[in-house]
This record gives sequence, structure tokens and C-alpha cells, in this order.
Amino acid sequence: MFKIGDALPSDSSVAIFVTALSAALNDLVMVNGLLLRSDEEDGPVAERLYLLRLSFSHLHELRATIKHAADDEQVKAFVDGLPDQVRANLDLVNDLNTPEDDWIEDAVRYVRNKTFHYYSRDRKDLAWAMSTAAGLGGEIEWASPVPSEMRLQFADQILNQQLARKFPEYKDPNADPDDDALARPTTALFKRISDATSAAIEFTLLAAWLYLDGLPDGVVEVVERH
Repeated sequence: MFKIGDALPSDSSVAIFVTALSAALNDLVMVNGLLLRSDEEDGPVAERLYLLRLSFSHLHELRATIKHAADDEQVKAFVDGLPDQVRANLDLVNDLNTPEDDWIEDAVRYVRNKTFHYYSRDRKDLAWAMSTAAGLGGEIEWASPVPSEMRLQFADQILNQQLARKFPEYKDPNADPDDDALARPTTALFKRISDATSAAIEFTLLAAWLYLDGLPDGVVEVVERH
């Protein structure tokens, strides 16, 4: 336990960095917990895919927090002073691309943008997703007059195409790869995001702990709760 103003003074750039990281971590952990629960309980496909896109988005924003904060000399000194294992996790979070798949960071950024921005002025991205989903059967689910039980499922089917937009197989926007061709980049993307999410969680937890542990005696009190 601690008094927030004592442990995280608002005039400390490192404290601001730790706070931003911690907020990003909370959201990342929550959405992944909801996604795991939805998978285990065989939740609606639309729910799982929405949570998946949201998970990508929170990971992107955590990475952006780290990138922007690196311009601050005090934050840079704090990060440079972290143990090697903590920094190894940071390296994975910072560099999602691999020699075999140099498009993964673009994919995460794209999914984040399309998760929160449904329409752009040139309309090309949404038009691409619509053309890719053109052969699918669109539905509207309206189980009752209650709006919360209604789903325009055709929109989900279209938006979920955007998970694959940055695959090399779609470098030509008019390409029409089959499921077998899309299997490898799909596996590569999900594996890398899973590894990066685990690394982001470990990095943030350890960075926050080491920051708090380095404060003067008496600022943080360890309280055992049963």
C-alpha cells in the first residue's frame, strides 16, 4: 500500500511512465482474460473476434506508450537500468517483426486503427474488407425486441477480414488466396502476439515492482491479506 502522491508524484516522468504502463497492462490483462473465458465457455464467435481485435489494440497502445516515453531521458535511464531479463521482454514487445514475417507490426497497427475507426475518407480499407467477404452469407440476429440481444452479424463478418489485411498474401489487394495459403500467416501472427503479450505483462509487472521497490523506506508498506 502507498499514498499515490508519495509513490507516484505527478512531476516525475518515470512515475508517469509507470502509471501509463500499469493502466495499459490492466486493460491488456482484462481483455485477454475475457477472451480466454469466452473461448473456454464457447462464447459467441462475434464476441471472441471482437475481444481478439481489442487485445491487439491494447497491445499496440502499450507498445506506443513505451515508444513515446523513450524520448524522455529519465525514463530511458530507468529502462536502461532494468535487469537483462526484463529488458529481454521489452525487446520482444518493441520488435514484433521476425526475419520470416516482417509485416506483423503493420498488422497490429492496422487492426488497432480499424477497431476504433470504422470509416475513413477514402473508404478503400472498408471496401477491401467488403469485397473479401463478398462470398459469405450475411445475417442479422434479432432474438428479441431488446437491442442488446440484436447483432448485425454481416458487419462482424466484414470487419473480421481486416485481421488478415497485412498478410503478404494480400499484398495485391485483388488477390484471392485460399484457406491453406492463409493458414501459415494466421498461425505466425497469433503465435507472435501471444508471445509478445506474455512478454508485455512480465515486463510491466517487473518494471512497476522494481520502481516501487526502489522508493525510499516508508513510502510503500507491504500488507498481507488473507
